Amino acid sequence: MPLPKNLEDRFAFFWKRWTCGDRAPVRQFLGIPGRKFAFDFAWPSHKIAVEIQGGIGMYGRHNRPQGIRTDYEKHNLALLAGWRVIMLTDYNLRAKRAKDTIDLVRALINKTAILKKSSFRKLK
Repeated sequence: MPLPKNLEDRFAFFWKRWTCGDRAPVRQFLGIPGRKFAFDFAWPSHKIAVEIQGGIGMYGRHNRPQGIRTDYEKHNLALLAGWRVIMLTDYNLRAKRAKDTIDLVRALINKTAILKKSSFRKLK
């Protein structure tokens, strides 16, 4: 089965594949009171969110000045509201790295350490 092209759909695909649907995230969760910022994925009871930054290798929304300012504002407000936000790119959702990405999110949710070698330590 080919991987979904949309990065959010790809994260959801890998999450379901490697967690058997355990602790399914809420998509497009409005986690900052009084703001319209939505997290791509969130686990509200743990105050953990995943943001997928697409368009890194091109002049996409997340690479333009206004997009960067908005992303930083959202991230800073999330921190002030007590959220832990994991920022991902397409690199983290490639087939060879996706398992490490899912393990990272699960470790944060389960409050466990990742002791094995991870692609987050060695980016190429």
